[in-house]
Amino acid sequence: MSVELAIQALLKTAKAEVGYLEKKTPSQLDDKTANAGSANYTKYSRDLVAWVGSPYSNAVAWCDNFVDWCFIVTFGKDKAKELLGGWSAYTPTSANYFRFENRLFTSNPKAGDQIFLGYNKLIGHTGIVTANDGKIVYTVEGNTSGRSTVIPNGGAVCAKSYPLTYTGIIAYGRPDFTIVGDDFMTDDEIYEAFMRATAKKTVSPYAVEACKKGVAAGAFADGNGDGMMDKPQSPLLRQDFAVVANA
Repeated sequence: MSVELAIQALLKTAKAEVGYLEKKTPSQLDDKTANAGSANYTKYSRDLVAWVGSPYSNAVAWCDNFVDWCFIVTFGKDKAKELLGGWSAYTPTSANYFRFENRLFTSNPKAGDQIFLGYNKLIGHTGIVTANDGKIVYTVEGNTSGRSTVIPNGGAVCAKSYPLTYTGIIAYGRPDFTIVGDDFMTDDEIYEAFMRATAKKTVSPYAVEACKKGVAAGAFADGNGDGMMDKPQSPLLRQDFAVVANA
């Protein structure tokens, strides 16, 4: 179950970026649509330069940067590197990291896989698999467009889909999500930990207000109508729960 929560967390990160447009200058990088252009400036490359450094740089093709950014935002730098096998802004190298670990496949994609696409069996583009219904593979890709074919260097983050038989699909890299699975809490674990934490202290008016804000923001559900948090609306990291419980 925790592995599934880890994958859900990655997909949530990626899907939230759909609609982002690259910029014509290194300005307004955090705005999804402002300053749109074709100079390859993005927040993904900027952040990777700050977080990792080499091999990343700004104002370059950024589809692989987008994938790496999503993994780091979701799992942190160290775990992301383990999941991806290493750092690379070059798609063939990223595929080779999975190949070296016998985690590169040509069929049966699963949510959370890194998809590698291209032409004439040469890898030139990448993204994240969000689903496979048995006939169609669904993805979120950076630096592409909404057109139905493989579009490298398209300038946007888009949700896309391809027939599983599409010749532009070269391979799938499968991260070992057991590395991070235990970092995420199931609903039952959250409930048990919350009850243990709150049983040791009086729930203050401040805490009640915080719970109500959590519900209003959509982070938690209010199942019984009392304005308090019941179930989280997205996977929750153990470290994040610890911060909430001790606030």
